[in-house]
Formats: sequence, structure tokens, C-alpha cells
Amino acid sequence: TQLHSADALQWYNKAASQGDLESFYQVGHMLLYGALGTPQGQAVPANPAEGIGIVFRAATNGHHGASYDMYQAYKDGRGVAKDTVQAYAWLQLNVDTDHTPFLPSAHRPQLNQLALDVDVATSQEGKRLAALYRSGRWPELVVQAAPEVKPAPVASVPKAPAKPAPSAPPRPAPVLKLSSIAMGQNPVAMINGKMLGVGET
Repeated sequence: TQLHSADALQWYNKAASQGDLESFYQVGHMLLYGALGTPQGQAVPANPAEGIGIVFRAATNGHHGASYDMYQAYKDGRGVAKDTVQAYAWLQLNVDTDHTPFLPSAHRPQLNQLALDVDVATSQEGKRLAALYRSGRWPELVVQAAPEVKPAPVASVPKAPAKPAPSAPPRPAPVLKLSSIAMGQNPVAMINGKMLGVGET
């Protein structure tokens, strides 16, 4: 069976640029976790620093699955620093906004277990933050870039002095291309293939 994840990501990007919230979320989810793919070249490498920003915007625009991804990200430290209070708040929000008719939230057992695992102060603060998020008062997202992997040192070999490189021609001014604008509680624009929110550069 072939899994064309890279192709799927391109289609999700196109649909997201037209304002489709589900596709917008799927782009963030695939970047947050990465995706396997076959044949060769169809895998999507994980990019948590970029993916978490997109998932966060999907969550703040009411996507239910995105709020669960935010819980997982804070629990595991994926794209953000580990934070038990934030993890609790996002899981509480996910459970509170699950409107599946006649059935309890699928993540209620996880929330119950988390409440047993943390102290009272953590659960109370998590509930307080979840209530703020439900009212539309969202937190500031602080993205944590992946740590740089430095190559192992190698023995230095004396080299002949390098000739000065010819001066490079002046670089042209960057071109900004606006692909789409998605309105909602937290409007975003796709500029040069990147999703940017209000105030972001």
C-alpha cells in the first residue's frame, strides 16, 4: 500500500489557503508529528516549531482535534516547553467542548487520570485557564525550537590560505506573495507559503 503523505500535504495546503479549517489543522498536525510515506520522497519530516503554530491557530478557531494536539504538545514538550498546567488546561478545554451527542468525551478518562496524577493547585489552575480559553481569551504561544545538533569535532588539517572570494552581487529585495486570508477569531494569512497571524512578521 502506498502512502502519499507529501502529496496529501500539498492538497491540504491548497485547501487551507481557501480557508478550510480542517485542512489548515491537517497541515499543522502533519508538520507537528511528521508522516510516513511511500514511495520514496513521500514522507513528511516533522517540523514541530512550525506545526505547533498552525495547530494553535486551528485550536483557537474552534477545531476540536487541535485542542487535543495542544494537550499532547505541552505534555511531551513538542514544539513548546513541557508544561503540566497548560497540558491540563488544553485537555480540559477539549473535554468541555466535545459535543458528541449522547456520549461522554472520549478523552474524559485521560482527564480523570491526569487529575489524579497532579496536585490540587495544578488542576485548579488548569481549569481556570480552560475557562479563559473557552471565553476566547487565548494564551500567547511560545514556540520552542528544536535544539541544534552540533557535529562531532574532527582533527583539523592545515590548509593553504584561501583566496578571497569575489564579492557577491547585491541581493534583490524580497518579494511577498499573499496567497489567502482566513478569517475567524484569530485571522491568518498565507504569505510566501507560511501561515502568519495578526502581529507576526
